[in-house]
Amino acid sequence: MPAVYASTDPDTLSAEAFSKGRRYGWSAADFKTQLIVAMHWQLQAVVNLTTPAALQELGVKKSDILDCDWDAEQRAGKEPVTQAIARAAFENFAEGLVVPSARHRGGVNVVYYPPHRRDGTVIQTLDEANIPFVHGL
Repeated sequence: MPAVYASTDPDTLSAEAFSKGRRYGWSAADFKTQLIVAMHWQLQAVVNLTTPAALQELGVKKSDILDCDWDAEQRAGKEPVTQAIARAAFENFAEGLVVPSARHRGGVNVVYYPPHRRDGTVIQTLDEANIPFVHGL
């Protein structure tokens, strides 16, 4: 399931990145160099899990998403509710998901599925001319 993960604000992005890094045992030094790129996304078909209507339709509560320990559930051989929703969205050709951040309360993340890009979708890097290029990556 190819996906691009993003956050809608820098604080949420940092909280998500640091959480992932800690999970993989990264040190503070591993986070010194970061490139944050602002983008404008206009997706056509997303499942928006920040709305009560979508949660009700799926039969889940916001706390089911925020409190899900997906890593522990996967290690136990279970499919976490968050992963089940993401898989179902992908299998039903959604372009992506809008989800509340479990790492930054009030924050919002976007998951985009490039294989399901639709006509009219806009993904635009802002201020692209001023993004420094890192050679050798």
